[in-house]
Amino acid sequence: MVTLSSINKEVGKIIKIAGVFIVFLLIAFTLIRLATIFIPKAPEKPQKAFGKLPQPDFLASQINDKFKFNIDTISGNLPNLPVIARVYKISNPAPNLLALKNFEDSAMNLGFKNRTKVSNIYYRWSSEEPVSRILTLNIQSGDFVITSGILKDPNYTSAPLTIGEEITAEASNFLDSLG
Repeated sequence: MVTLSSINKEVGKIIKIAGVFIVFLLIAFTLIRLATIFIPKAPEKPQKAFGKLPQPDFLASQINDKFKFNIDTISGNLPNLPVIARVYKISNPAPNLLALKNFEDSAMNLGFKNRTKVSNIYYRWSSEEPVSRILTLNIQSGDFVITSGILKDPNYTSAPLTIGEEITAEASNFLDSLG
């Protein structure tokens, strides 16, 4: 028959065992934390290696003087760079049947008109207002070149330069218009 005193003894044993177990876990946790603090991890191995970079070829100098170099940084020292640097793959744009239409819409929004096909992947748009501009675009990669005749336009080259608070206000208005 189970008595109150036997239950009390059993519960006492369970509490003692649980207490010892908790103390053991705390000691183990503390030792693991101390080990990670005082014993450093082994350096991470790179997943892919590009190999040792070759020494650059320098031309032989005709001058035999000793050169003095300064490192022009705030601290005056070279930065501390990690031993291993992560290199992320850049994905190439996927072919898209709507690329021409999407780029044409973007060009129209920028004020370019008059689309001209240069080749299968290169297209050219032009704009005469406010100054003559030409946008040449590769619809496969999205690479583009914008050329402008702003240096030949007398309205821009002969205009007086704004100074002082006027230029600050113009720059502020421009940045506000961008959002």
